[in-house]
Amino acid sequence: MLNKKLLTGVRTALILLSHYTQAVELVKTKTSSLDLNGQIQTLGVLEHLKDPVRDDTRVFLFLKQSRLQLKGTQEELSYYIQLRFGGEEAADENSSLGLLDFYTDMPASWLWDALPGTLRVGQFKVPYSSEKLASSKTLLFAKRSIQTLAFGVGRDVGAAIIIDNNNFDFTGGIFTGGGADIPERYLPEKFGFPLIAIRTGITNSDKSSFHINALYTKDSEVGHSTVLKVKYSDYSILQSSKWNPFIGTTPIDLGSLFLIGGDMTAEVPLGVGKFSMSGELNYGTYKNTYGTLSVYGGSFQGAFHQPKMDIGVRYAFLKPDNDFSSGIGDEIIHEVTPALTYKLKGDNVKLIVDMPMLINVPVATESGVGSYVLSEQPDQITSGSVGRQKVVQLRTILQVLF
Repeated sequence: MLNKKLLTGVRTALILLSHYTQAVELVKTKTSSLDLNGQIQTLGVLEHLKDPVRDDTRVFLFLKQSRLQLKGTQEELSYYIQLRFGGEEAADENSSLGLLDFYTDMPASWLWDALPGTLRVGQFKVPYSSEKLASSKTLLFAKRSIQTLAFGVGRDVGAAIIIDNNNFDFTGGIFTGGGADIPERYLPEKFGFPLIAIRTGITNSDKSSFHINALYTKDSEVGHSTVLKVKYSDYSILQSSKWNPFIGTTPIDLGSLFLIGGDMTAEVPLGVGKFSMSGELNYGTYKNTYGTLSVYGGSFQGAFHQPKMDIGVRYAFLKPDNDFSSGIGDEIIHEVTPALTYKLKGDNVKLIVDMPMLINVPVATESGVGSYVLSEQPDQITSGSVGRQKVVQLRTILQVLF
């Protein structure tokens, strides 16, 4: 009996060892990788404006970003995941656990043999606006410019074809239009048209580039609201019912959103460093039977780069039309921001100091509470009377990448 049990045990061990060896050999034949990275940004802000109720000068300190990124490959597949934590998650009132990006890239030929490039599927940034597409960890300024209030499309769920052929590149995608982290809900629906976005251009070997992009969607009625109206994060002032008086009007009329713009970059050697410049211009409009809103915007920046330091300046503007809510008016909002970046340990540890001067920026004043700068708190537009002011800020970011 003992011999039979011993033989059975040995045979079982040999079978398991054989399966383990096969599994190890299978893994060895696959090409795979996994990288884990993190990003921390602390933000300090000194702000001065006219406040009839509370202090004209305010001081703030935030953990602006605390993120983890995972990226890797599995044979011909690649994937990218980015998570956020802390106050950054709470600010957008998102119902998720902090998901920003979660997508996979695969050969587009898997979808159709004649299709070139890469197919991207999941949740990722809509291909519109070079400023919004740039990673926050590469910015020369503490925040993106004021024009992103109208043109910062941000993340959505969908699929895109990406083609990069020598100097030419093209990205075309189709998305839900509802933004990131929408829960699975099967609601009564009146379908409009999904969000489609196209971005294409050329990039030369001297690191100069020119791109154009365009976006269109027709709103869909879902449940008690619409897709554009309930977007939780990265929504434009054209989509906000607090800024747009036509999108929230009842009975609901489904409107269309259209954006178009172009951008350029250039870089040249200069002494012991290099000089870079970039700029973009955008136009957007929302239209339904109640009316039409339009807005223009743009940003331009130049910078001198050295191994230990970057010095730059940015000008941005935003021109809403006169039909926006709460007496915003059609005066141009200007932003002029000088900035200095000091690199303590290359790009991994750096200190960014900038000083935005906001001219004719809308400020809402709530009775008995005080004033809100609407470029920073756009949802507070209905808190009280709205006027235009000059606001000066001093911002400092300590960024650590690992």
